[in-house]
Amino acid sequence: MKLPTSKILAKYAPLANLRIIGRYMYTMGDTETTVGEKSAGTLFSLEDFLSYASANDALRGKAKKPNHNGSFLVEYSPFSRITLTDTFDALGYHISGDAMRTTLYADAASLLGGDPSTSVSVSDALDSRFVFNRVRNQAEVEVDLIHGLSVRAGHRYTFTSVKLQNDDSGEVTESDMTGQTGIFGFVYRPSTRLRVGFDYENTRSDQPLTRTDLLDYDQFNLDARFGAWKGFSINGRLAVRRNSNDALDIDYRSHDWNFSGGLSWQPIDRITLSADYSRSDVFSTLLFVIPQNFRTDRSIFDERVSGVGGSMTVGLYRDYKAEFGYRGIISRGTNRLEFHQPYASLWIPLKGGLAFKPSWQYFGYSENNFSIENYKGHKAAFSLVYTR
Repeated sequence: MKLPTSKILAKYAPLANLRIIGRYMYTMGDTETTVGEKSAGTLFSLEDFLSYASANDALRGKAKKPNHNGSFLVEYSPFSRITLTDTFDALGYHISGDAMRTTLYADAASLLGGDPSTSVSVSDALDSRFVFNRVRNQAEVEVDLIHGLSVRAGHRYTFTSVKLQNDDSGEVTESDMTGQTGIFGFVYRPSTRLRVGFDYENTRSDQPLTRTDLLDYDQFNLDARFGAWKGFSINGRLAVRRNSNDALDIDYRSHDWNFSGGLSWQPIDRITLSADYSRSDVFSTLLFVIPQNFRTDRSIFDERVSGVGGSMTVGLYRDYKAEFGYRGIISRGTNRLEFHQPYASLWIPLKGGLAFKPSWQYFGYSENNFSIENYKGHKAAFSLVYTR
């Protein structure tokens, strides 16, 4: 696959409080594919209405994807505590492809009856085109209220259109979506040790492009960091998103929230401790039609993943060091699995800037629903490191 890329960046500041930035990027993806397949047995092709004993399939295809992506930003500060920003960006690409499929059937006979033939060759030509265009404009105002506290609010407009054209049948499918998003956020940083940030978005759209697109949803992110206090620092982040599509034939609802936190501590010069924990909950439910009987049923995806890790580095004697740690993942719900990885290593300095580093790791992976994928293993490594 070839992907030539061209980029242009322009910056202009006509005034001390006015900044203008423009970006443009163009890429052209080009790929060619050749696939062959052989089959044998007592077989049937409903597409070509044949019964046959063996077949050779050959598929040759090529596709191109020119991509245009541009953005334009204007930032203006009429006062020292107020900043106005407007960002416009446009993304457009189309994928055009064609393919030729040739199938050679041996000992083939029509399902309508008749004598079998020694061989039958069938060729099909496929040609299609997919067009995607999206434009967005986001306007924001940011105000520094007091020392260390800044608040921002804004609005984002999004318009997306897609078109799928089948050149063989002449069939054209088109759809578009318009979204309106309200934005609010703040950052509080009273000192270099503490930072708290919050962002909230609420989006309403007129229609989805696909059944699983986000339609009416809101989301927020909260993050905080506190550090540089007697060798101790802590950080955390919480992100939540809720989505709903109340159409009678879709009834799609989902939510996901993610939490992560970590800390590091150096109680004395020779000991460093670190630990982290993360939790992710994803849930979605969607109506779908069973093809065999055209009845409706509900698809449910539920995943709850926890991750934990920690390490301790100990200075033994002079530059001799030892490190111990553990990483683990536990998933419950639709896809139940566990992964455990304890590890340990030593750092042994030698002469002339050299150091010897032996290390060990254990890998334990298991899936409740697919135990054939389970494995356990140990890994030992011995490294010679040179530093200047």
